[in-house]
Amino acid sequence: VLLEQNRGNVEMTLKVAASHIVPRPDRAGFSSGAGYLKALHAATRAAALDPEFQAEVERRIVPLNTRHRWVHRDEKSMELVALVERGRVDEVLRAGEALRATGAAFLLSGPWPLEAFADDHE
Repeated sequence: VLLEQNRGNVEMTLKVAASHIVPRPDRAGFSSGAGYLKALHAATRAAALDPEFQAEVERRIVPLNTRHRWVHRDEKSMELVALVERGRVDEVLRAGEALRATGAAFLLSGPWPLEAFADDHE
C-alpha cells in the first residue's frame, strides 16, 4: 500500500555538517558495551545544526517535498531525508544551489529509491 501511495516519489537527502558536536566516546573508558553504546547514541543525538541554516533549509527545500524528517546520522552531521515528487527534483536541486550562498558545508544528493520512508505505515 505504501509503495502504491508513493508511486512517482523519490528520496533526496541533504547531509549537513553539525555546528555543535559532542565528541565520540572512547570505548576504553567504559566497563560495559551497553554503557559505551548509550554514550555513543547520546553523542550522536547531540549533534545540532546552525539554526539560521536549518531555517533556510526549512524555507527553501521543505516546501518542495511531500514528507521529510531530520535524522541524526553520527556525531558530526545531520541529514534531511525528503520524499519528493519526481517532477520536482530539479526544483530541489536549484534550491540546494541557492543554499550554497550560506557557506554551510552540506551535500545534497538524489534522487534515490525510497528507503527512509519504506517502513512508514501511516
